[in-house]
Amino acid sequence: ARNGRPVTAPVQAAGGMAGAGLLEDWSRGISVLNTDAYMSAVTEQTTGGEVWPAARALLQFLQAHARAAGLLAEGVACLELGSGTGWLGLALASRMHPTSTMVLTEYRGGLPWLQANVAHNASIARTGCAVEVRECDWGWFGPQGPSEAAAGLVGRNWDFIVGSDLVYNEAGTHGLPRCLAALAGPQTTVLYGHTLHRFDHLDLDLFEQLEACGLDREEVTFGWDAEARRAARRSESPPPFSQLFPDQRSAVLRLGKRDTGVVPAPGAPEASGGRSPSPTG
Repeated sequence: ARNGRPVTAPVQAAGGMAGAGLLEDWSRGISVLNTDAYMSAVTEQTTGGEVWPAARALLQFLQAHARAAGLLAEGVACLELGSGTGWLGLALASRMHPTSTMVLTEYRGGLPWLQANVAHNASIARTGCAVEVRECDWGWFGPQGPSEAAAGLVGRNWDFIVGSDLVYNEAGTHGLPRCLAALAGPQTTVLYGHTLHRFDHLDLDLFEQLEACGLDREEVTFGWDAEARRAARRSESPPPFSQLFPDQRSAVLRLGKRDTGVVPAPGAPEASGGRSPSPTG
């Protein structure tokens, strides 16, 4: 769309997800401003200019399982990392309890774009919960722990942390786990939508860094129960580098924090931003 008209971004069914066609679309009524607005808002080109497939898959998952997971309870504090357009967080906020809070974050270069989209969808606050927009730079979360700049985020007890398609380079594979390790508590539900096999070497690095940061990983794309986990195992993608052109697949990962006191590995690349810079930017 051009000439200032918004672009709507409806949810599409994640392949193989049971009952996907019967789910109500929480993103109905949420729109993303057009490319011209994006280019005029950001100070650095990022991957946050559009709604990516893993965000759709994560929304699909939560539409089916939000109540069981506790997202729709009263007084829930939910943080989205690398919010980009804000589409995912706004869709969740539209159904959360009015006493809950959704905090959308981006690094400084993408923050005006996120703020513009939240303002464009201001009606969400009248139907769901309050939405806050905050800066979050993964460079705040170094090997020695979070800096003072992160105090406003680290000091909160998050019930949920969500994010999707945030890793596009080596800085992201180290920055995201560090950030999650600092912000998640033992009771925090962390759900990350990830596109497998976009970059096999980054998948491997990300999973290694999650482990190094004391974060367990489990795929829950098909749901929470044992049968759903078995379905996820049956649909597992081939190991990285085992196929020349493997099919990309959106997966929902649940990350659990182990009480290890692990701080992310020293010597890892410095990370900056709430979302990896665009590989073309």
